[in-house]
Order: sequence, then structure tokens, then C-alpha cells
Amino acid sequence: MALSNWETAAWDKNGNPMPGVLTIGSISTEIYKNWIYVRDSETWKSESCGFGHNVVMEIQFGDIQYRGFRIKAIRGLQNSIMAVIQYGYSSDDNYQVMYAIGAYAYSRRKCVGIVPNTVKKFRESKFFRDELIEFPEFKGLEQYNQGDAFIVKELFGERPEIIATKIGECKPTILERMLSK
Repeated sequence: MALSNWETAAWDKNGNPMPGVLTIGSISTEIYKNWIYVRDSETWKSESCGFGHNVVMEIQFGDIQYRGFRIKAIRGLQNSIMAVIQYGYSSDDNYQVMYAIGAYAYSRRKCVGIVPNTVKKFRESKFFRDELIEFPEFKGLEQYNQGDAFIVKELFGERPEIIATKIGECKPTILERMLSK
């Protein structure tokens, strides 16, 4: 399962860990492997466009605005995507932010998760330094394996918090444990 090769770490506007999905109304932005899917059930049309259900956009990098969202994303260490996704303005009550990394979890065939240096480079990137983006202190340095999150959600309807590990640590994925028995 290709998703098992990827880890996600994400934080909200207060620096608390979150699953890597920011949803406002009909629109959701999701870290998927090392890109971002933007889904919008109101504007998506059923036509052969190459995207899955409700996906209106795939983002690899850039500074994009869409229906109240501002998405700034760059490529980083570990073949990662590093993104700040904002909805609304910081002075508004409904202002939301997701700071997120989607990174390849392996180095030399060994699972390493998201290494601390990747998080450091994300926080230090000049690309995110403008008057609208201010990084909070990340209170929990947690990550989750995207394949494990998919399996847990499909089987139990739960979000990935229940399978989180610390940044820089890695444990065998659910799929690896199942196949090793």
C-alpha cells in the first residue's frame, strides 16, 4: 500500500496537532502523500478530469487562493510538501489555519518518519514569512502514517490521532504487522 510510505504532521492555529485535513463548509483541504487535494462538493462536476470524487484541485507547490482559502505550499526535505492553509482573516471569528507536512517516511529502506530537521526547515522557510502567516509554537510534535490512518478510518471510522507517533520516530505500519504474521 503506497500510503504506508508517507507520514503527515499538522497543527492548527494554536499549535495543537490535527489530522491534516481542514474543512470549512463544502470545501476540504487534505495532505495526501506529498501533495494537497482540495475537495469541493458544491463545484465538483462528474466528468472525466482525472481527479477522484469531489477533488477540484491538486496542489504540488505555489500560492493559491480558492473560495476564501489561501494555500501556500513548497517542496521540502524528505520529498515533502510543506503548507500553510488559511481560511478567512486572522481578525475574523471563523479564521482557521492548518500548518502541515506530508513527507516520505523512509531513508535507506528504514522507516524514519518525519525527521525533526524537516519540521525545522518548514518553520524557518522564507516562503511563509509574510504579514499574514505567523507560526505558533507547535505543542505536539506528532505524526501519523497515512496508510494506517486510511485503514483505521475505513475499519473504525476514527481519525488518525489514535495512531500518532512522535516526530522522528517510526513503528511498523499496520500493513507491515499484518503481513509479517
